[in-house]
Formats: sequence, structure tokens, C-alpha cells
Amino acid sequence: QSSNQLNQIINNEKSIKVDKMTTIPIHVVSDTGIGRSIGPLRKHSNDSIASVAKRLISAWKGKIRDMPIAPVSAPRSQFPLLTTSGGSNEDIRKRAVRLILANMQHPDSDSAKVIERDIFIANEMIVDKNYKTKVRQKVFEMKRNQSSGSSKR
Repeated sequence: QSSNQLNQIINNEKSIKVDKMTTIPIHVVSDTGIGRSIGPLRKHSNDSIASVAKRLISAWKGKIRDMPIAPVSAPRSQFPLLTTSGGSNEDIRKRAVRLILANMQHPDSDSAKVIERDIFIANEMIVDKNYKTKVRQKVFEMKRNQSSGSSKR
């Protein structure tokens, strides 16, 4: 029995540490790229490691879904390009929203935010070259759909 009690104490301590990791601010998760390290552990052969990894990723994704993005108010002519170097991840994400919004057939800032957030989550909540490529691909797809839609009229 003392072995079972010891295992319960160890498991409770592990659970507390995992809970603390879910409270890491999302900008730290994004800036450090920890999602890229934790993500592959979801498929680990050890079930407890896989479970912890899944729990962390799920908690972080939940934070992203609940996170508001600042309103977009700049006129189209003043949109900075996504390729602008420098700036924080938040600045890059805001530029991505504006770029998406500028290329929507029926501009809607809420829809642009949802599209950007989906790209961010699909990229494991990391703002990097891959994220920027995905945003550009989405914008290109939107432009292609607009041009094919207008040529059918």
C-alpha cells in the first residue's frame, strides 16, 4: 500500500506541475516555440507523457481561441506588409489580420481574425517563416478566388 500511496503523491505532484505550465502566458509559449517541442510528445509511446503533452497543447489552444485580437482600423493604403522585418509576434499577427482583411471580397474584421487565428493554431501557435507562408498562401487563395469569381460574371 505504501507503494500505491507514493505513486499517488508523485502523480499529484506531476499534475500540479502540468497545471502550472498551462498558466504560462501565451506570448511566452509563442515566443519560445515550446509548442514545437511539446507537440511531438503527443504521440509518445509512454501514455502519461502523451497525455500531459495533449493536455498542455489543448490548454494553450484554448487560450488562443479565447484571446481577443486588437481591432483593425487602418485604411487599406496604410497596411504594412507581412514581410516587414522586426516587431513582436503580436505585431506580426496584427499585420496578418490586416493583410487578410485587405484581400477579402467582403471585408469583415471578425472573419479576418478567425482566419488568422486558425492559421496561428494550425502552426502550433508559433509565429515564424512557416506561419507567414501560410498567411501569404491564404491571401493568394483569396485573390485567386476573387479573380475567378469576377471573370465568371
